[in-house]
Amino acid sequence: MVSLSNLFHLEDFLVWCAVEKLTLVRLIQTTFERIYEHLKYLLEHGVAPVFHFGGLEQAMPPMMSPRLYEDFVVKYDSQLFDLVHRYGGYAQVHCHGRIRGVLDKLITMRVDLLDPVEPPHLGQRYPSSGDISIGEAKRRINGKMTLVGNIQFSDLGLDHSYLGDPKTALSALVLVDVWEWTPFVILLLSAGFATIPQELNEASKIDGASRWQNFVHISLPLLKPLIVIVLLLRMIEVIKVFPTIFIITEGGPGIHT
Repeated sequence: MVSLSNLFHLEDFLVWCAVEKLTLVRLIQTTFERIYEHLKYLLEHGVAPVFHFGGLEQAMPPMMSPRLYEDFVVKYDSQLFDLVHRYGGYAQVHCHGRIRGVLDKLITMRVDLLDPVEPPHLGQRYPSSGDISIGEAKRRINGKMTLVGNIQFSDLGLDHSYLGDPKTALSALVLVDVWEWTPFVILLLSAGFATIPQELNEASKIDGASRWQNFVHISLPLLKPLIVIVLLLRMIEVIKVFPTIFIITEGGPGIHT
């Protein structure tokens, strides 16, 4: 069902679920048969042990009724999970949202690992799409599957919106740019250091030069042409940084970035 729904805009797919159910059933059946054969081929050729299945939240309430979840998900995915188990594998399901109403069905389908179990609403400041705590989910499954929960940023003290704060937004964007390009700069400079003749370093050691003196008087002068090139490349990239900033903040908050 997930593979099929990705061919539609979500709104269009949900409309089809209501008015074109028979057509969707035929499409899901055809898609399922192809996925089943492909999965069987992988298993027969030793691909193992964990198989990841995702996106079931598209069929869960309130997106669809419990009956449609049975018709579109349980009927087909349970056969895929059974196939994985027959070859000694494990079925991992990635599913956001309100899993409380379908948790028993996931147990019946013999899901081995479920992620992420999202907590219920944490207050107005920290909304959540989940509807069950990891503790309650653990009690309900009674050891029949492994659960993976989310760690909230607030639990780590990282709930501050750095991009939303005028005092920190620009610094956060600078950090993004530095994080993106620092490895490239280090790679170029490392390559430059590798081209310096070892004879010069050995001669400076014989003359009693320290590592710092060796760097300042030998390595740095030899690296100056490369450093100029690196600075030129970084200047060009800084001029082209506008798309990154626009995508992240659209110039906000206000006009601070």
